[in-house]
Amino acid sequence: MNPLVPGSKLGPYEIGTLLGAGGMGEVYRARDPRLGREVAVKVLPRAWAGDPERQQRFVAEARAAGSINHPNIVTLHDVGVADGAPYLVTEVLEGEALRAVIERGTLSPERAAEIVIQIAQGLAAAHAKGIVHRDLKPENLQVLPDGRVKILDFGIAKLTRTDSNPLAETTPVFASMTATGTILGTVSYMAPEQLRDKPVDHRADLFALGAIFHELLTGRQPFTGETAADRVSAILMAEPPALPATVETAMPGVEAVISKLLQKRPEGRFDSASDLAFILRLLVTRRAPAVGSTGQAEDLEPGAVRDAPQFRPLTFRDGNVVCSRFAPDGQTVVYQAAFDGKESEIFLSRVESPEARGLGLRNAGLQSVSRTAELAVTLRTRDFIGFVHLGTLARVPMIGGRPRELAEDVFMADWSPDGRELAVIRRVGAGFQLEAPLGRAIHSTTGWMSHPRYSPDGSRLSFFDHPGIGSNSGYVSVIRPGEAPRRLTSVISTLWRGAWGPSGEEIWFGAMGHEQGDGVFAVNLEGRVRRVYSSPGFAGVDDLNADGDALFITVQPRMRLETSTRAGGLADAVDLSWLDWSLLRDLTADGTMVLFDETGFGAGASPGIYIRSIDGEPAVRLGDGVCAAFSPDGRHVLAGQNPMGEAMVIPTGVGKPRRLRTEGLHVSYGDWLPDGREVVLLASEEGQGRRFYRCEIESGKVRLMNEAVIGSLVVKVSPDGSVVVGRGEDGLLALFPLDGSAPRPFAKLGLSYRPAGWAGDSRSFFVFRATEIPAKVSRVDAGTGAMEPWTEVTPLSRSGVDGINSMRFTPDGERYAYSYPRTHSVLHHARGLR
Repeated sequence: MNPLVPGSKLGPYEIGTLLGAGGMGEVYRARDPRLGREVAVKVLPRAWAGDPERQQRFVAEARAAGSINHPNIVTLHDVGVADGAPYLVTEVLEGEALRAVIERGTLSPERAAEIVIQIAQGLAAAHAKGIVHRDLKPENLQVLPDGRVKILDFGIAKLTRTDSNPLAETTPVFASMTATGTILGTVSYMAPEQLRDKPVDHRADLFALGAIFHELLTGRQPFTGETAADRVSAILMAEPPALPATVETAMPGVEAVISKLLQKRPEGRFDSASDLAFILRLLVTRRAPAVGSTGQAEDLEPGAVRDAPQFRPLTFRDGNVVCSRFAPDGQTVVYQAAFDGKESEIFLSRVESPEARGLGLRNAGLQSVSRTAELAVTLRTRDFIGFVHLGTLARVPMIGGRPRELAEDVFMADWSPDGRELAVIRRVGAGFQLEAPLGRAIHSTTGWMSHPRYSPDGSRLSFFDHPGIGSNSGYVSVIRPGEAPRRLTSVISTLWRGAWGPSGEEIWFGAMGHEQGDGVFAVNLEGRVRRVYSSPGFAGVDDLNADGDALFITVQPRMRLETSTRAGGLADAVDLSWLDWSLLRDLTADGTMVLFDETGFGAGASPGIYIRSIDGEPAVRLGDGVCAAFSPDGRHVLAGQNPMGEAMVIPTGVGKPRRLRTEGLHVSYGDWLPDGREVVLLASEEGQGRRFYRCEIESGKVRLMNEAVIGSLVVKVSPDGSVVVGRGEDGLLALFPLDGSAPRPFAKLGLSYRPAGWAGDSRSFFVFRATEIPAKVSRVDAGTGAMEPWTEVTPLSRSGVDGINSMRFTPDGERYAYSYPRTHSVLHHARGLR
């Protein structure tokens, strides 16, 4: 076929001027007289003439590519063959090729990202139909006058490739590319698997897009060389050069995006083009104006009061939002949540959209997001005590990647404002310490601490100081490294979720039982407390951006109490929950009665101690406080205030409570000895770790049972009164002989195991995995440590449940009762909180 001249016809199309020519054919402006519209006609290489089978395949596959309808892909109107030459008919595009844009100079990170987002959106539409471009490069991308980007020649690289000859000296890729004369312009954007002639999927297009992105930002291709062979070698063996520091500063995280796109192995790249577009939207700095900053507020309903807080829900599925943080742009949200009974995961979202993407980080605790878009997370988290989960601190790019592990036994962490240091709360020995930066201890406690947060100027840290193990009551405190901490509030019965206010002069916190009510409060550095938002239930603020917008959490927590038998399992389970926080403490030896306390909203101003028959009769309130265990005959319970502090013995029937004389000791927990005349108390002297003490009920005589420091609230005396199951300072369950001899730890029973009672012969005891659903129960030989699978316990409810808190078996191992927290929460973007 001869070159087309103006005025000639190709099929029904009237040919006009030549628009361009290259190795992939010539492009002409033409007119379709049937519709009276201007079109572009691309005539492919004439080497195809005389090959009817190949022409037929071209028409079929080109039509498949033409089925894509997307604003970032050039519209294909028609396809055909004339005089042996295949041709394509598309819309006419004005503007210029992206190559011309690059040749004029580098683009700002924001503009480059906007271009790449558009390309990724077009690729995603094609990939969804199973169509891969295979020849993405700046020459195949058209930038329109309005800034839109269109992808050209979709699928043509596949359609025009010649069949390979396994005996050829050149690879099939080189052979086909040489035939079309495109090797010098194309090879720099080809994925390693293409160059090796291995199977290619949509991730090859992502590699090419990564090379284009790098070139937009630097003006240079990431893999260079004097010859095509040199470029191939660079793609296969070399790493791309780093971006200029000014680019990464302007858009933190962009270098990690490009590095991921240019991974040598396809599985190291993004899973999809839509994931890439989503991530880039998060990195593009688009700050929404704060309410009042422009005299108007977006999304206000007609008639709404401008100063009233505005709430937009960001999560809609049943489950628990554990933690949330703003990303550096103040409009992207990173949050950890467990939905629909599944394990916890970390998600990315935008405040203007309910869409969220998982990062693939499961069983990881979100801690903080740095100004450079890096996450601090805890990996392999495990239960330690109530409210505390420990894990391995790691840092990982927000866009995904392999975490870099930093430290063990970390509870919570926060990035410094400059993103260079981490403050952490970690378990050390039997207590907790606050480190700022990581490795430098600035405060320690025999209780526990939570929610460390750097002030906006980085000069101070706020944290919650919880004196009682297993209780989330405590104080809002502030500390400057090198100085002693200061408590800014009086004790608050329930304290959770804290952040510095937008002014940097206050600390916001969620509270229940505060003298001003329940909700979100703020305290300044002089200790003046004000109410930010009143709530009828649990509410808190996880984070605030520079405009004062907040990540606001509403929570409906419940502690459910149930019972069943080993034979009946879930089918025979009975709900014994009473109010909203029915935490099981004990089960009578005959399995007919449970002991529990209520410390939530339902209990009112004072927590309550209850017993309840397993037949479902109404619960009986024994008094105020919290409890630990039934006496062997079931006629008394060991109890205390909240936190216990002082121990009491309360009758289950007629009689008056008796306070045990334990002056000088702060009691945390305890259990009865078999004769009912003594108790074993887990207690501590001022400034000391917790140890086991024996206390005579009648005389009040107290004596130290063992010098070993105890790691958590585990106290269960064997039926023969010879040993106590407890947890050592190393976190392992151990047997502590009452004669004071050395404890015997069980190497296999770490922090994830909790005791569930003794077998009647004192030769074995039951343990369960607290962080698994179903909870696997084992019977442990007290002499050898051998573990025998016993049963599995599954709660009646799964949504919002990530583990079982407490479990007790009868001595025969048949009847059991258990409590588990079920938390349903909603994450909101709040505007106008002050």
